[in-house]
Amino acid sequence: MKIVNSGVKQYESLRSDILPNLLKIIYDNRKSFEEIKIFEIGRVFKMDDGKLAQPKHLTAAIYSSKDEEQLYRYTKGISSYLLKTAKNIDGKYIQIKDDYKEHCLSISYKDVKLGYVYSIPSSTLKLFSSKHTIKVIDINLQLLSTVEKNPIKYEAISKYPETYLDFSILTPMNTLYDDIESLVNRFIHPLIIQTNYIDTYSGKNVPDNMKSTTIRMIIGDSNRTLQIEEITKVKELFINYLNENGLQLR
Repeated sequence: MKIVNSGVKQYESLRSDILPNLLKIIYDNRKSFEEIKIFEIGRVFKMDDGKLAQPKHLTAAIYSSKDEEQLYRYTKGISSYLLKTAKNIDGKYIQIKDDYKEHCLSISYKDVKLGYVYSIPSSTLKLFSSKHTIKVIDINLQLLSTVEKNPIKYEAISKYPETYLDFSILTPMNTLYDDIESLVNRFIHPLIIQTNYIDTYSGKNVPDNMKSTTIRMIIGDSNRTLQIEEITKVKELFINYLNENGLQLR
């Protein structure tokens, strides 16, 4: 929307979305760079019950030829890092359907809808490249500012060693990492300290139309050194848990 007779040139246009500006920059520079990462912070206008709102948004776009799943996790990781850094919160990501956004995740915290992580639709992507994808992060900074910052807690580092257990889980190629992560996080054991994503691989020694996702489980006890039997037991319980849910290890 363009304002007639605006006193300041930079304010003569109202945007409902920052993304078109970023896509224009990517389009103009796509032949010069294999990968483009760009962001803008600015206000957008939205009509809400007949009233004009102009919230400030942060919108970022990543143009890359990397594996789409890898780029998807990277983009989501940036979003999670921003929320953690700004407010020390863990956003909730829910997959939704949107006619103009592919592989779209809504970002929320408690009852506050903070934004989206998504891919540019294939029909639009054809204008840019057949080998690249574009991932987008859109966060409503005005709503984020209303969220109370969680206090940062500090804990003493355990003097007892931790143990790393790596598991390479086989799944169909179209299985989203969010689904794998959700399943892994539902496995509860008092010795588990943390579970991290390591890598995704497909190719030699992996069945056709399958991929191998490796996660690392860190276990330990702050009061003592674990016995080998305890470590083995955690490993066995987790493998049985995967089998019960229709998954197996590579």
